Amino acid sequence: MEIVIIVLLLASLFGVWLLSVRRKLETQEENIRNAMYQTLVQLSAEREALEGLAEFSDRPWMRRLSGE
Repeated sequence: MEIVIIVLLLASLFGVWLLSVRRKLETQEENIRNAMYQTLVQLSAEREALEGLAEFSDRPWMRRLSGE
C-alpha cells in the first residue's frame, strides 16, 4: 500500500512538472513570435525609409546640386 501511494505521489509530481515546462515553453514561443513581429515592423520601416531616400536622391534638382 505504501508503494502505491509513493508511486502516485511521484506520478502527480511528474505531471505538475510537465505542466510547468509546457507553460514555460508556450511563454517562450509567444515571446519569440512577438520579437519576430517587431523585427518585421522595424525592417519594413527601414525599407520604406531607404526607398524614400532613393526616390529623393533621383530628383533632377539633386543632380544639379551635386554637379552632375
